[in-house]
Amino acid sequence: MPILPSILQVQRQDFISLWVQSLLLGLYSVVFAGSLHLLFTRRHTDSGPKSLLAVTVLLFVLSATQVALNFTLVLISSFSVGGMLDNGTGSPDGLSASVINLNNVLATVGIFLVVTNNVVADCLLTWRCYIIWGRRRLIIAFPVLLIVAGTVAGFVQGGYYIKGYLLYVATSAAPGDPSPAVLEEVAAISQLQNDLGEVFYSMTFACNVLMTALIAFRVLWVSKDIKKSAPAIDSNLYRKIIALFIESGGVHSLFLLLSTATGFSSSTGLAEAFTIVSSIAVITAGLSPTLIIVMLALGKTAEQTSMAKTTIAFAAPAPLAPSVDSFSNSFQRGGNGDEGMGDSVLHFVEAPPVPEKALPVNQP
Repeated sequence: MPILPSILQVQRQDFISLWVQSLLLGLYSVVFAGSLHLLFTRRHTDSGPKSLLAVTVLLFVLSATQVALNFTLVLISSFSVGGMLDNGTGSPDGLSASVINLNNVLATVGIFLVVTNNVVADCLLTWRCYIIWGRRRLIIAFPVLLIVAGTVAGFVQGGYYIKGYLLYVATSAAPGDPSPAVLEEVAAISQLQNDLGEVFYSMTFACNVLMTALIAFRVLWVSKDIKKSAPAIDSNLYRKIIALFIESGGVHSLFLLLSTATGFSSSTGLAEAFTIVSSIAVITAGLSPTLIIVMLALGKTAEQTSMAKTTIAFAAPAPLAPSVDSFSNSFQRGGNGDEGMGDSVLHFVEAPPVPEKALPVNQP
């Protein structure tokens, strides 16, 4: 039988998770501000990656909103009238019905924000993978199924949170203690919430791991071909790109894995760990893709080289064969003139030969 934590234990883990989230949000804010500055001031933004900018802003807003929601939850449950420290009963476990109702509302909103945040981040990662693999739909078919399954499970879980809230409102308004039938329904709803939450975190984790592996494999495979055709190329830069994708995607995947492993255990200690690691996953869901955007904008990508005819550029590809007439060292507009999220992803294009007089002088 699960051991239910006391209100004091819940408050402790909420304070810890809020502190960790606040620190990470501060870091995220710096990265976000830097990404906006780079996107607006660097020359590559002349092509107008409006979709990329919109996604970057949306991810940050969702993450910041969740931190603000968590902060509000802690304030209400601890310091408001009827809260843990002022409930008129002298007991920290005697939360008033109004405080519990408001907590349930905010918790329900938080579930929908978490799901939406992860969907946006996963779709962005899937789009990158789609472009890198030459717009092959079969490559992303299974990851898309994982995203759909996880999203449905997450939103249905939010629906059961709403049902649980309505049931508590109706029960608290009725005189006397809840009937055995109501208690059984509450237990069933709680179990469904846990099961659906486990599906959501599992599917999201699987999708992130798969996307990171597919991207890393593709870049590694192409870099090997480049090395064979032009042995003089220094492939360290390509390894850095692989490390960037693995590290940025792997960090979020790690906390998704920890959330899955700790969130549905009967152990009080693991339940406390879940609150902390899941709050970190809230930030890493937006921070990871934003870090990639910053690295791209800083030029930490494959640069045009005079030592081979092939390179890697972060560009939006045309629906037909890519043109070699216009080539930039970082961001490019697609050959069809479209503007979109493709501006931020790996695309394999053919670099024009560099005249011998124009050879760069920055030798390693």
